Amino acid sequence: MSADLDLFDQIVLVGDTRLGSDAVDDILRASLISGAACARSIVLRVPSLREQFSEEQQVGAALLTEFWAAAIATRLLGGVEDREDVLAGVAARFSGDVFGSSGAALEWSLRTFEEQLWSGGGVDPATGQPSTSAMTWSFVYWRSRDLLVGDLPLQGRYHPAPDIDAWVNDERHRDIAPPMDSEGPTLAKEIMLWGVDTAADHFEALRKAAEEREVH
Repeated sequence: MSADLDLFDQIVLVGDTRLGSDAVDDILRASLISGAACARSIVLRVPSLREQFSEEQQVGAALLTEFWAAAIATRLLGGVEDREDVLAGVAARFSGDVFGSSGAALEWSLRTFEEQLWSGGGVDPATGQPSTSAMTWSFVYWRSRDLLVGDLPLQGRYHPAPDIDAWVNDERHRDIAPPMDSEGPTLAKEIMLWGVDTAADHFEALRKAAEEREVH
């Protein structure tokens, strides 16, 4: 398993060489580092993913890392007013410059994640950020499985809902049968919150190092 999980380190090493050194790229770089750690963590900790993962799934591992990194980047940029441009920009940079993947697919993931975040109907008064519902973390878990294993086609078929009952009762989802366990979503939430905090710390360290280089 440890050898297989080294795939995520390789993804970071390759992606890092494709990013520049300004503040925006440092946000992406910090998100890439944390996103890879999150992707590794969810594969390692969720049995249904761990059992189906191998070193041969290089494309799946890259897509999983890209999704987590991009989602983290959009949360680090949560205070930016024009969210449409933020989502499109993050998707374009990661898909075009770093991963060479489908920009449309990644942008769909980010837009759906964003819509699902806000569909719970509440806002944290302290931060102004959405108070997420359990459905948000089901989406993150299901999309992770979709990207890694490829057995849960959600794109264009998943529609955000305030809770799991509303989602299941939506006729547009009648042909989709995602896993309904609670462990995956719970771990997805825990890992994502850790990833955002860790990426913020990485970003501060990267900018501090950049400032020190400028002084010298």
